[in-house]
Amino acid sequence: MNNQKQGRPWYKKSWVYTVILPIFIGVGIAIFGVLFEYVVVKPVENEPPTAIFARIGSLLWRTVPWIVGAVVLLLLIKSIVQKRGRARWAALWDFVTGLRFRAPVTVRKHRWAKARLAAEQQRDAKRLKFDAGYAKRSAEVAAERAAVRKPDWEIRPQEHRGQVNYALYNYAYPVSKVRLTAPSEYFDFGGYDPRFPDPFEGRIGGGFSGKYFEGQPTDNGMSEGVDFTIHYVDENGDPQEDLVTVKPALLKRAAADDEKVG
Repeated sequence: MNNQKQGRPWYKKSWVYTVILPIFIGVGIAIFGVLFEYVVVKPVENEPPTAIFARIGSLLWRTVPWIVGAVVLLLLIKSIVQKRGRARWAALWDFVTGLRFRAPVTVRKHRWAKARLAAEQQRDAKRLKFDAGYAKRSAEVAAERAAVRKPDWEIRPQEHRGQVNYALYNYAYPVSKVRLTAPSEYFDFGGYDPRFPDPFEGRIGGGFSGKYFEGQPTDNGMSEGVDFTIHYVDENGDPQEDLVTVKPALLKRAAADDEKVG
């Protein structure tokens, strides 16, 4: 059994349909035209054979341009019908239209447009690269901030120097640059700006002691409680804020203890 790949028959190959077949068709059309003219249009009676062949040869010679034209026409029609031929005509059209004359101003504008497009593409690429780097760094910073060790605050009344004051405690990690604020309609610091020396130690950091500050709650604070805002800088050097609320019951109990001490 022969496993070799068999080639296509000669009559099925593409060059036969592209060249040979249109030529045969064109020659056939030309010969038909000659015979039609000889037999139907201009018949001659009792013409000798030599004259017949001479007249046929003359007619065939005159029909050579028609044969060539028929072949070219068939080839054109075939190239238009086939998909590959249409693609070749489109490529030829693009080539021909690309050879059109351009004035110097048009050429200069075209070059400027290409340069501007290249600059915009380069700028967009840099912007995408910058955005990607910025997003990556932002994610890293967010992860660092999420992993930072935070303090744990508490404010409670504490007797200090013969009177009941308030003290700020840290039960977790040490921080720095601690400052305490509260709404003036709820707590009166008496002109005192509570800032505490660095570092503000915490229980986990090895030191634990309350930091006293002066002030008294107002009537609103006694009835509704006081929201203290603690401003500080964490171990990454980022400023942070925490909110600590002192309930009215604790404030009232502190006021009662202050009266007893007084």
